[in-house]
Amino acid sequence: MKKQLTHLAICRYADAVGHMTRGVFQKEEGADLKAPGFHLVVDNKTGRVVFRFYVAPNQRRKTGANRTILRITRREHEPSAMVALLDSATFYFVAHDRIKNLFGLHDHHDSMFESAIQLKFGDGENYTEYNRILNDMYEFEFQPY
Repeated sequence: MKKQLTHLAICRYADAVGHMTRGVFQKEEGADLKAPGFHLVVDNKTGRVVFRFYVAPNQRRKTGANRTILRITRREHEPSAMVALLDSATFYFVAHDRIKNLFGLHDHHDSMFESAIQLKFGDGENYTEYNRILNDMYEFEFQPY
């Protein structure tokens, strides 16, 4: 059975990068939407993470999160449209060096396991695989995949 990822669970290692109200996105001042990492969308009414996407370090077009946010505001496919229809949502960013926290590995700092974890989550690792693992672990209401 998949777990539900909530704002409370991610607030220690995720930074707010923007807010959306019924499809209108407002970026937080100083937020870098091109940095590699995961973006998690929290429905402010329920506190649940309902949508996720990532910016890979080797992204070809270097548009970062801007392309996905544009797809959401334009309601280009069903999951994006669902996000755009929310009364209020906050977009959170989990930086590359904090990704291990999404997998429940945040309690291993300064332990003998930390070096093994760092190898698994090195810069060259595949974000597509991270995305699959997140889907296997957590339920994202607007994404069946």
